[in-house]
Amino acid sequence: MESSPNCILVVNCDGTIRTVNEMTERFFGLEKDRVAGMPSREVFEEPVEAIIQEAIRGRITESLELVIRKKQGGRAVLGVSSSQLRSRDGTVLGAVLIARDLTEAKRSEEWMRRMDRLSSLGQLSAGIAHEIRNPLASINFNVQFLARQLDPDDKTRKIIDDTLTGVERIKGLVKGMLDFCRPAPPILKSESINRAIEDAVSLLDSQFRKHGVRVEMALAPEAPDVVFDNQQIHQVFVNILLNAMQAMPQGGTVRVESRVEQDAKKPRRRLSVTFSDSGTGIAKDDLPRIFDPFFTTKPEGTGLGLSIAHKILEQHRAVIECRSRVGQGTTFTLRFPIDEGRSDVPV
Repeated sequence: MESSPNCILVVNCDGTIRTVNEMTERFFGLEKDRVAGMPSREVFEEPVEAIIQEAIRGRITESLELVIRKKQGGRAVLGVSSSQLRSRDGTVLGAVLIARDLTEAKRSEEWMRRMDRLSSLGQLSAGIAHEIRNPLASINFNVQFLARQLDPDDKTRKIIDDTLTGVERIKGLVKGMLDFCRPAPPILKSESINRAIEDAVSLLDSQFRKHGVRVEMALAPEAPDVVFDNQQIHQVFVNILLNAMQAMPQGGTVRVESRVEQDAKKPRRRLSVTFSDSGTGIAKDDLPRIFDPFFTTKPEGTGLGLSIAHKILEQHRAVIECRSRVGQGTTFTLRFPIDEGRSDVPV
């Protein structure tokens, strides 16, 4: 029981907890000695508590997937099975609940589905981008040539300027499509993430002041250097900060934090960077799509910024997650590996 990789919980017929194993302690943030003898309803929230009570009454649960909120923060996916606990003579002694953490497996499944979608979309986008680029160059040249040959009045000049502005916007979109399809390989060096954060915030300082945005930073002084491409990660940080600023049209606060985390399941450390804003938030239905290319809720957006950021982070073996509530703000969390791949990287 103690060596099982699954959470195992045993309760008595009256709903009090008989015992839990070590994995249950770690996953739910419990202490066995403290919860033993307590009513399960005081320890576990719904829907786990409902399954416990149903198991006591004899209703078996097999491989039911649940999304729960962990006490340590964040959500997790559990595969839960339960049954009555009986003695050899058939007397009901209570119930047993076994739960397997499916969070990483579900994340991997979603990642594979995303890769399939992006692979097809990437090939299509690359073809479209190349088809657009050549005639666009001709349009750009011809409009500029006409502007030099003619003596346009104000109305005609405005039409020409608007056309050139539109051409530049399409050029930017084409470049974004090509960057997404074929991102440059990162030039990896061991550097300070904290310094990269400070550089990104400094670059946007005038924009923040103009829009009434205050930036708070709480950067871990003990944060070790990690391996990354400074230019690419700078692009990621700037994109996230710009999104935060645009989500606060009336001004607000962006908080940037860095800290060292110990992986609960593996003996490795990660450097976590969070960007939290007090903006409008992202609708629940939109959250699963924010990293998809061309998905945007902004009238002038291309929908490529977060897609490119996601792809850059994948190349760095880093991950990005987003939590958001409408009207309360959004938090992006980036996690960079600290102890992986340092031996062959220049300092």
